[in-house]
Amino acid sequence: MTDADTSDKASPRPASNWISLIVGRTPRSGIMPPADVTGATLVLVVAAMSYLACLAFGAMVTVTRSANDWTAQLEGSLTIQVKPHAEIAAEDQISAALAVLDEVEGIERASALSEAGYSSASRSLVGRNDGE
Repeated sequence: MTDADTSDKASPRPASNWISLIVGRTPRSGIMPPADVTGATLVLVVAAMSYLACLAFGAMVTVTRSANDWTAQLEGSLTIQVKPHAEIAAEDQISAALAVLDEVEGIERASALSEAGYSSASRSLVGRNDGE
C-alpha cells in the first residue's frame, strides 16, 4: 500500500457525505427516538393544528361577513328622538321635526314611529322586559 491509498481511505469522500445527508443515513445522536415514533406523531399534530387553523379561519370569515352586513344596514339609517316639552304638543313637535328633515338635502325619507314601532325597535335593541 502506498501513502496515497491510505489517505483516500482515512478521509471520507465529500460526495458520500452529501448522499448520506439526502438519503437520511446519518448516525443517530440519541436525543430523538427512532424516526418511526416521532414521524407519525408529528404528522398527527400538524394535521390537527392545520384543521384547527382552518376552523378558526372559517369562523373569522363568517364573523367578518356578518359584521359587514350588519354595519351596511346601519349606515343608511338614523333615529332622532324628540324630547317632550310641557308647552308644545307631541304631535306638533313631531310634525315640526319632520318638516325640518324634509328640507335637509340628502335625506330620502323621514317618518315618525308609532308607539308599536317604537316598542318593537327598542325591544330589539335592549331586549324584552316581560320576563322572557
